[in-house]
Amino acid sequence: MDESVYKYALLGLLVLFFLVRGPYVYRSRIRKTAVKRSTPVDRMLMLLATVGMVGLPLVYSLTAFLDPFSIALPDSVRLAGAAVYLAALALMVMVLRELGGDWSMQVELKDNHRLVTSGPYRYVRHPMYTAFTLMMAGQLLLSANWLLGFFGIAAWTLLCIVRIPHEEAMMLEEFGDEYRTYGEGTGRLVPRFGQG
Repeated sequence: MDESVYKYALLGLLVLFFLVRGPYVYRSRIRKTAVKRSTPVDRMLMLLATVGMVGLPLVYSLTAFLDPFSIALPDSVRLAGAAVYLAALALMVMVLRELGGDWSMQVELKDNHRLVTSGPYRYVRHPMYTAFTLMMAGQLLLSANWLLGFFGIAAWTLLCIVRIPHEEAMMLEEFGDEYRTYGEGTGRLVPRFGQG
């Protein structure tokens, strides 16, 4: 297939990503924050992750600047990448619906924040991060571009390494034993298999 097909496919997926998240971003901004724990390091890593999730994919989709970093992947693998990205968006929709107004892009708790343990949260504590991890893998395969893929995955991994412990400490402080018990039965990013 012609490379432009993949470029437009990734651009279309980015548009879909923004359409899915837009209403929740708006709701998050109008809902009052009770506890905020974002740090300068967290904000810098979020910026880098955004470059990997949005900036470089836009450069790939709209220019030839990243073309020298292409790798040879079969069409079937690249199409599988689009399917992985779509699956990630579906997971994101489920997560956003479960969280409702409690969702935020920052490390924070909203007023009257509740501990969500239903939907994808029944299996993992951070399904939104799982969705973004799948998106990064999907865009690597779809674009067949090692620079775009490596940067996105590396930036996202660093953000998760820094952010997840802060989020979990905040949740433990807010919800105590309820969160501790919940955490014992769920995985961070992937389900714990073999637990009764």
